[in-house]
This record gives sequence, structure tokens and C-alpha cells, in this order.
Amino acid sequence: MAHRIINRFPPHGEVQPRHTRTAAIIGSGGLFNLSEKTGFIIGLGGVGSWAAEILARSSIGKLYVMDMDRIEESNLNRQMQTLPDNLGEFKSDVMKKRLSSLGGSEIISISGFVDDKFLEKIDVKPDFVVDAIDHITAKCSILNWATKNNIYIASSMGAANRLHPEMIRTQDLSQATVCPMAKDVRRHLRRKYGFPMEGDFGIPSVFSIESPIQPEIDGIKGSLAQVTAAFGAALASLVINKLSFPEKKD
Repeated sequence: MAHRIINRFPPHGEVQPRHTRTAAIIGSGGLFNLSEKTGFIIGLGGVGSWAAEILARSSIGKLYVMDMDRIEESNLNRQMQTLPDNLGEFKSDVMKKRLSSLGGSEIISISGFVDDKFLEKIDVKPDFVVDAIDHITAKCSILNWATKNNIYIASSMGAANRLHPEMIRTQDLSQATVCPMAKDVRRHLRRKYGFPMEGDFGIPSVFSIESPIQPEIDGIKGSLAQVTAAFGAALASLVINKLSFPEKKD
């Protein structure tokens, strides 16, 4: 049975039961705003897979899920879409299948290396981008592309080698402290793309103020689901809060 939500937003008809809990918080107007949006999720690992899951469950109209990698056994401890029976499959294809089974959002999968040159070839201008990749050069090219094209982007900094999700923060990239990846990203954006030496970058970021711990196994970055999932949830939160209430100032 559909429910009619009474709230401060203009009415947009009845809300389906699957979205009543969402609409109770953001209103039918906020729900409608999300349903009209198209987003790119770039990187479907321990962070991006959770962001994609949350956004699909929050009534985003269309999601492009992008990753070049196939599922490996080492992904099972933290990546939303991974199961023992889909080892070897492309992460993007498995994520599309999972999210499509939820219904409500149109899901398009793209398996390949994503950078600004790749994005320029796609005849779609998204309403938002979630950046959840670790490759610094590609990450920076995506951040610059989105900024140049006035596309809202939420960017994940380093989630590896951390234990404590309660130490995650969301601030402009210029204010991301402690995180070595954030420092490298700022340096690259300034040197290659002319981002400001002082002041905000205009890029909302998710980062941890926890210093990375030394892994117990040489040459392997440790990652825990409680941290990567919280990073993904924080990225999704930035998008949902921004696009549900477009009149609200950051």
C-alpha cells in the first residue's frame, strides 16, 4: 500500500512503500529530486560498492557503475557485491546485477579504466560523481574534469590501514588532514591543473584523521569493512544531502 507523506515539500504524489522511510526524512520533494538525478560511481571496491548500494536504495534515478577490475578472493572481506560464486567476474557487471535486482534505479555498468579522457567520450553529463578510486593520476583527472564542468563530486581519500570508522570526517579537500593520499592529491591538482595554493578546492572529501597503521603483511594494504563501508556511506550522504535539498547552502 502506498503512503502519502505530509511534510514541508511540495507534493509529488504518493510514495511507494519501498521509499516511505526515506521520504519520512527528506520528504516526497527530496525523494523526487533524487529520482531525477544521474550519477557516476567510479571505483567499486570497499568504498565505492557501499556508496553505490546506498544511492540505489535512496531512489537515485540512474547510476553508472564503473570499475576496470574483476572480483578476487581478497575482496570478500569488504566489498558489497562480492561472493565466492562471482569470483573472476567484472565488479561493475556484478554490481549492476545486484542493484538492478533492487528495482527503482536504472543501472549501467562500465568495465574499463576511467579518467577524464574516458569521461569526455561519454555523451552524458551527470548530476554528480562519486570518486572512490586509489589511482592518484586518474583520480586527479576526474576531480579536475568534474570541477571544470561544474559537476558535484564527492571524493574518497585513503581508507586503507585504518581501524576506526568514528575517525572519519567530511570537509573540503583543502582541509583533509593527516591523510597521506589527500596530501598527494592536493599536490598533483596544484601542479598539473592549477588548483589554488590557499583556500578551498571546492571538492567535498571523505577522509580519516586516524594515522595509517603499519600492515602486518609486507607489501599488502590492510582494509576493513567497518572502515570502507563507513567511507562509502559518508560519500553517499554528501550526495543525498546535496541533491535532496538543492536550495540548501553547503
